[in-house]
Amino acid sequence: MRLKTLSLLVVLTVGLLACGPTYVRTTLWRAHTMEPARFNQLALRLDLPLFWTNDANGDGAPDPSEVRGLLFYPSSSTEWVHDGEFTGAFDDAATRIAAEDDAAAPTDPRRALVVSELDQASVALIDTDLSDLPAVHRDFVRRMIVIAGLIDRLYARQRGMDVTRPSLDARDSASVSLFRRNWGPQCLSADARHDPTCSAIEGAPFQPLDVYPASLRTPRTRSVRTSRRARTRRVSSDRRQSCARLTRVSSRFRTTRPTAI
Repeated sequence: MRLKTLSLLVVLTVGLLACGPTYVRTTLWRAHTMEPARFNQLALRLDLPLFWTNDANGDGAPDPSEVRGLLFYPSSSTEWVHDGEFTGAFDDAATRIAAEDDAAAPTDPRRALVVSELDQASVALIDTDLSDLPAVHRDFVRRMIVIAGLIDRLYARQRGMDVTRPSLDARDSASVSLFRRNWGPQCLSADARHDPTCSAIEGAPFQPLDVYPASLRTPRTRSVRTSRRARTRRVSSDRRQSCARLTRVSSRFRTTRPTAI
């Protein structure tokens, strides 16, 4: 009797281990279906290097063959699929995405602007299959990806990201994502690029360019540039007004051309 009980427990345990992850995913997405575009939008808010290419079978849930990992994120090494099955990392990400979809809009004005900034752009995927290339070519691509990451790190330093990054709240995934995508805390969309309160960092600190000497990397330099832009806009406006007056004068002369004798 005891042996039968132990055998039954083993069978049940193996069954739960085999079906557990699938049950979690199925239950989650059965109650929380969404379009790939929405999934990718929320993954960007959470700064997840995860992309759902398309819903090939139309079930409103991603399948292992439909997702891709993205490069050039701090967590790009995350494995979402292994041996044709989703990993625990994907289950955790899916849970966070579903929770973000259900979450209320941010009440903090700065964070609301950050979310709006992220949502105005769509994530695009460049997916290249190099499996048919010779091994030496694939190794070359792997090395070039490493080099590209080093170039990104150098560019980030030139942009001054190393100076402002310590002020970034690592718990605020949307702000972290904006900071990474925009190469700094400033919002860059057409609606928010001139709004000083739209920033990935509280207080909207000035991000100095590292390519200039420290004596020039001050907020005063930014205000000088801003005043120069204002003067440039003012001159351009005056020039447009002058051109408009000349056009009106030219038009008047054309309409009052003397009649040939």
